[in-house]
Amino acid sequence: MAERPLTTTVERHFLEKGNSPHATEEFSWLLSGITLATKIIASYVQRAGLLEVMGATGRINVQGEEVQKLDEFANETLVRCLGYRGTIGILVSEEDEEPQCHPGSRFRQIHCAV
Repeated sequence: MAERPLTTTVERHFLEKGNSPHATEEFSWLLSGITLATKIIASYVQRAGLLEVMGATGRINVQGEEVQKLDEFANETLVRCLGYRGTIGILVSEEDEEPQCHPGSRFRQIHCAV
């Protein structure tokens, strides 16, 4: 029986690449926030039917679309996971009317997440 190839996660990719000039501490910290958020969101989506979180919230986003409960959860999760990292200066989402500013970064590079 043939062995299945290992799945390459974001963390594994950076560990295998070693000292890439683009894999700065700030960027790696940012990516770890994104991977954490996606894991939380995926777990929540798998249980969405049980948690009764499917359907609309009753709000309209900036593009005129009805905001779905899972969209709102995903947006809040990304804001939490990225906002507290200290590498994000501004977060922009279609679910929010205004960009969210996160001043006071402890890193020298500040990123904008859209």
